[in-house]
Amino acid sequence: MSVPSYSELSEIRVRKLVNLFDYRIPLSTDQHTTILIAPNGYGKTSILRLLDAFFNGRYAELGLVPFSYLSFAFRQGPEITVTIQLQKEEKFIRIADRKSTRLNSSHLGI
Repeated sequence: MSVPSYSELSEIRVRKLVNLFDYRIPLSTDQHTTILIAPNGYGKTSILRLLDAFFNGRYAELGLVPFSYLSFAFRQGPEITVTIQLQKEEKFIRIADRKSTRLNSSHLGI
C-alpha cells in the first residue's frame, strides 16, 4: 500500500507514546515550520520516527515505537489513524481513514 496523496499535514495526535505521553501537535501550515521543544526523554525523536516510517511506507517500523493510537489530520482529505493490535500474541498494524475504511492491515512480525 502506498500512502495516499493528501494536501498539507495539519495535526498529529499520538496516545500513550512510549506508554506515557499523549500529544496533540498542531502544525503551522502558514509558516510551514513547526518546532518540537521538550526535555530529553519526552518522545520528540519517537514522533519523528513515526512520521518518517508512515510517510515513507515502512509500516513495520511503526511497531518499533510504543504507542496506542496515532493520527494524521490534513488540511484537505480524511484523517488517517494508525493502531497496533495484538491478536494471539502477534502484532498487527491497522491503518484507516476517518470513516473507518481500512487502508492497510498487516502482520508486523515483531
